[in-house]
Amino acid sequence: MAESRPKNLIGAPKAASLDDAEIKEHISKVLSMQNTDAELVRIVSAKKQVVAGTKYIIEFEAKRANSDEVTLYSTSYLIQPWISKDLQILEFKIHS
Repeated sequence: MAESRPKNLIGAPKAASLDDAEIKEHISKVLSMQNTDAELVRIVSAKKQVVAGTKYIIEFEAKRANSDEVTLYSTSYLIQPWISKDLQILEFKIHS
């Protein structure tokens, strides 16, 4: 008989609120740091993971300032406030 695994593993990514104002602010910073004029439309998925700081794994939709076309993006970034006030982008992808 297979053993069931605990659902809340310590250190595993956990779902974050799609309406979190802090995450929306982070996405704006990520887009700015990537030198894009895209603006957030909506967050598709969001996860937080406690590591040496807090790692965020986000999928979101955004559109360029002069376009109505919505594009899917994914990013992961790390926040370590004792090291830097800025977030550290670990990954940034534009999906076509």
